[in-house]
Amino acid sequence: MNESRFVYPEAYRPCLVCGGGETSLWAEAGVFRIVRCVGCGFVWVNPYFSPDQLKALYQGYIQERLGDGSFKQRDRQYLLDRDFVLQFIGRGRMLDIGCSGGFFLNAFGEAFERYGIDVDAESVRYAAAHYPFGGNIRQAQLHEAAFPDAFFDLIVIRGVIQYIHDLDVSIGNASRMLKPGGLLYVCATPNIEAFAANLYREKWSLLNPAEHLFQFSPATLSRFLAGHGYTRVAMDFPYWDSPYCDVDRDHARVLEAVRLAEQGRRVDLPPSPPFWGNMMNIVFRKTGNAD
Repeated sequence: MNESRFVYPEAYRPCLVCGGGETSLWAEAGVFRIVRCVGCGFVWVNPYFSPDQLKALYQGYIQERLGDGSFKQRDRQYLLDRDFVLQFIGRGRMLDIGCSGGFFLNAFGEAFERYGIDVDAESVRYAAAHYPFGGNIRQAQLHEAAFPDAFFDLIVIRGVIQYIHDLDVSIGNASRMLKPGGLLYVCATPNIEAFAANLYREKWSLLNPAEHLFQFSPATLSRFLAGHGYTRVAMDFPYWDSPYCDVDRDHARVLEAVRLAEQGRRVDLPPSPPFWGNMMNIVFRKTGNAD
C-alpha cells in the first residue's frame, strides 16, 4: 500500500476502553505509532487514518482474497471457528459483520437464517451471485446497519473488530439488533497479549497498523464489551488444530527470534510465524444494559 496517499487526522484519541489519556509507546512501524494505555493496557494506533481513507482501503479487496490461493486453509479454519460457537447456540437468526463474500456464513447450516453486512460492494455482489442467502447481505458499515431491534440471536464479528474506527457507536448498534440473552461472537481476532506479539512487536505479522486500528487482549476486549452489557461466556486460542499450524517449524522460528532479541538484534527479526495465542475466539452473552 502507498501510505503517502493518506493523511493522518490531527486529533489524538483517548483510550477506547477506559478513557485514559496517558500512553506509552508500544511499537513504531513505518509512519505508524502504536501506543499502550498506561491505565488498562489497551493497545491502538494513534493517530490513524480518517474514516474515508479507511473505507477506501477496503474497496475491492475480495479480488485479492479470491486470488491468494488460501481458500482450502480458510475453509478449514471457518469450520473450527464455527464449531466453537455451536457449543452455545444451534439455531436462530444470525448476522456476520464484515462478511466479505459470505464465506463464513456459508459454513453455517440451514438451522440459521443468515444475514451479513460488508463495506465492499463487490463482496456483496459476490455473495448474491453464489449463495442462496446472498440476498440477505447488505452493503453497510456497522454503525449504520438498520436491522430491527432485537432481531438476531447471534452476531459474529470475525477478523473485523480491529478495523472498526467508530467502535463504541458500532457495538452500540450491534447490541440494539441483538436479542437479550443473545450471543456476540468475536473470533479470528489478534491477541495483543500473545507471546509472539510481545516478542516481535512491530514485526508481528498480525499488527498491520494501516488497517488494524485496535489491538485487544482477552482482558481489554472483555472490559470494553462489559461496558455495552456483555458477559464473557467462553474463550479459545485456536492454533493446534488450525490449518496454519506447523509446530516444529513455528517453534523453531520463534526460538530463533528469542535468540536474536536477546542479542539485541531486533532489526534482524523476520516476520512472525503462526503461534499459539496469536488468535482468540471469544463468545459473549448480552446480559445487561450499557454503562
